[in-house]
Amino acid sequence: MLEEIRTYPAAFEVKLHYREWRVASPRGRVVILHGIESHSGWYLASASSLAKKGFAVYALDRRGSGLNLEARGDTPSFKTLLNDIRIFIEGLPGQARPGEEVYPRAPLHIIGISWGGKLATAFSLIHPEHITSLILITPGLASKVGFSRREKLDIFFSSLFSPRRKFKIPIEKAEMFTPNLQKIDYIKADGLRLEEATARFFAESFKLDLFLRKRIHLLKKPIFLMLAGIDPIIDNERIISILEPIPAQEKKIKVYTGYHHTLEFEEDTQEFLDDLARWVEGHDN
Repeated sequence: MLEEIRTYPAAFEVKLHYREWRVASPRGRVVILHGIESHSGWYLASASSLAKKGFAVYALDRRGSGLNLEARGDTPSFKTLLNDIRIFIEGLPGQARPGEEVYPRAPLHIIGISWGGKLATAFSLIHPEHITSLILITPGLASKVGFSRREKLDIFFSSLFSPRRKFKIPIEKAEMFTPNLQKIDYIKADGLRLEEATARFFAESFKLDLFLRKRIHLLKKPIFLMLAGIDPIIDNERIISILEPIPAQEKKIKVYTGYHHTLEFEEDTQEFLDDLARWVEGHDN
């Protein structure tokens, strides 16, 4: 099932791109939020798999990322990114175009992948009325990668006096995402991959971390945490320790032994795709 690339009017009158997998009478909706370097094009397999199960799927490109070429690697604030998501989701019921059926309000699942897991979690805290369940795939709630103390100071002062100054994202090589040689070549050749971001972006990412640290214990929606057994980017133990005490309505944690950070890029993704579909199908009301 092929996707269609569309745009929607987000905050500050900016048009942002997203990929859509349409179905005639969707049994539910899934919104995918990508990682810090990736974009919606990395997650075609999982999106297509869910669409074949009867779900309308939308993979959003974060402003300054992916197909959104303006102000690359920048954001006014993390709240603006959350507002972009809100505007998109609130527009879904009336999204019909001439001659097309309006999608009825249906269950909505939000998938946060890597850094996008932070946005998905924050959105679920601020707008729980929109969310049926939260799916976190190797989420950036705790990371093994980061900046040195000196780099952090440089970013801090740059965010005050030169907010658009670029810094390299601290993921050193494509092999940190996957050992799959075909996918490594894809990542290295990917012209939409984001390898640098602004001081302001990193400052806002830190503010988002603080926001989550203070409020994550308030999460109530069902949560499915999907972790890679071999992950040089994400700290699985810390993430589990953060999420285990949360009094969510339902909580499932699974570590995929032998899988790497980008679960989508494994040579055999069937177990991952089956589990993802079963979760969404099991929470369609």
